[in-house]
Amino acid sequence: MILSIFNDKEEGKEDVEKLCSEVKTTLQESLLHLAVVHYVEKQDDRYMRMLCKIHFPLYEEDQNGDIPAFALSLCSTDAEFTNGLQVLLDGGYYINYSNSAGKDLIEFLSEFSITPDRVKFMKKQGLAPRNKKTVISNIENNSELSDSKKEEIIGML
Repeated sequence: MILSIFNDKEEGKEDVEKLCSEVKTTLQESLLHLAVVHYVEKQDDRYMRMLCKIHFPLYEEDQNGDIPAFALSLCSTDAEFTNGLQVLLDGGYYINYSNSAGKDLIEFLSEFSITPDRVKFMKKQGLAPRNKKTVISNIENNSELSDSKKEEIIGML
């Protein structure tokens, strides 16, 4: 697998940089996508951290910034979510943008993957919904959240 070239040693950095500038998989997936999949499947962020460390570019299939929000939506625990978001922030990624559907991160997550702890962490990082009415509507219609969780999240917005 392509990700096997990464390691935590400085000696592999030139190989990584060369690969980042030249290689894409046959399925048009970028190394960033593969690193996200590895993080989500194995909760191992070393490849994502390496890519962020060298300011790996997003390829054209993610020019709208969909991969980070999608990866964060797949996090099953709040701890995994906060770690994933912190990896992106530490890597210098601007996360408070609108994706290809015109939704910011909080609006995107409000549809299916939002919790009070995730909202607290995003607010701590300076993230705020651009379309508060839509976010509130999404939360109110989220059948996976209890009424008390819905009220708590809406109160934080």
